[in-house]
Amino acid sequence: MKELLAGAKQGKQQPGRLSSPLTGAGMADVTIQVLQGLEAGAILRQLPTPITIGREEENLVQLNDERISRFHAKIQANDDHLILTDLQSTNGTRVNGHFTRMRTIQIGDQIALGRCLLVVGSPEDIAELAVEIKVPDLNDGMGDDAGEIADPFPFGPPGVPQGLTPKQAAEVATLLEYARTEVLTTLNQVMEDPGKGESESVHIPRSAWHRLKLLPPQLARSLNRLIDPGDESV
Repeated sequence: MKELLAGAKQGKQQPGRLSSPLTGAGMADVTIQVLQGLEAGAILRQLPTPITIGREEENLVQLNDERISRFHAKIQANDDHLILTDLQSTNGTRVNGHFTRMRTIQIGDQIALGRCLLVVGSPEDIAELAVEIKVPDLNDGMGDDAGEIADPFPFGPPGVPQGLTPKQAAEVATLLEYARTEVLTTLNQVMEDPGKGESESVHIPRSAWHRLKLLPPQLARSLNRLIDPGDESV
């Protein structure tokens, strides 16, 4: 994953809050990840506010997408809050699935501009938000109660395999791109309940939920073929 470092300060953000106390005239550092678009995979760390987003080079976050306006949106800090403002863009700005002119945002919020999808916060911030997710305890079977199990990848995602032939690299890239696209299809349909403010829950259409459920068994079959290429039952 490409990582772009903006600023030299280091520090761990708290979920739902700014990465550092406000200093001076409302300055704060914000980390933004690009989930979808030509810059997908970029991590823009500790950007100083105010942050402008758009196609022009003068923006602190420049996105190469003709559907994004020259100066599309702005993020600024005020009283320990982040405020996103759409700068009268041609195609609008969405936060968690809803078009907005101006609203507060927090760690974990998704911002959609043109074909690009951004998320506020670093990978570490998002991981902290995911800690409370309950998963079935495999030692107790798939019962009605959900328990906690250890993180299967405590040191982060596995590295990219090395020494592949061009054909093998293309095949791995195609498989990863398939999984990424399926996940993004669901993320692009996530919506907040507009009547509940900063709710702990978000909603996805039932069709998107069913589509996402197809991904784990499809990936499991691919994994089985890699482990045992001669097994025609998978």
